[in-house]
Amino acid sequence: MSKAGVEELNFIQSMLEKCGYKLSPHGAAVSLMLMDSDYNKEETLSYVGLIALAQNMRTAGDGMVNIMQATGRGAKLAAIIKNLHDYGYIRTELFNNDISAISRLTNLDADHKAMIGVVLGSDPHADADDVAINS
Repeated sequence: MSKAGVEELNFIQSMLEKCGYKLSPHGAAVSLMLMDSDYNKEETLSYVGLIALAQNMRTAGDGMVNIMQATGRGAKLAAIIKNLHDYGYIRTELFNNDISAISRLTNLDADHKAMIGVVLGSDPHADADDVAINS
């Protein structure tokens, strides 16, 4: 792995830690794959964070304490990616898609469970294993 790849993964890990997640080996592989395409490290953070949140919400099930912890992580993720978007690091179309999904995941209405399936079903490779672990 190049030094740039290590630095980018360190950035993603650092930002995920602010949300209460630890990047997993699978999450690192997904991140590198995204950055090999047309995603920068900030856009990769947004995407991997979204997948982590959806996986976290799925694992939380109906346990209210677990759900509230996951929604707190989602709020922190949303604040970070909004800041990155405001500074021009995340393309608007990606930001709008991810922030909408985060909002729908953390809005505890009848739709939030369906949204878990939508997010995770859109990328079976990313959902093949946990991209991040709750820290």
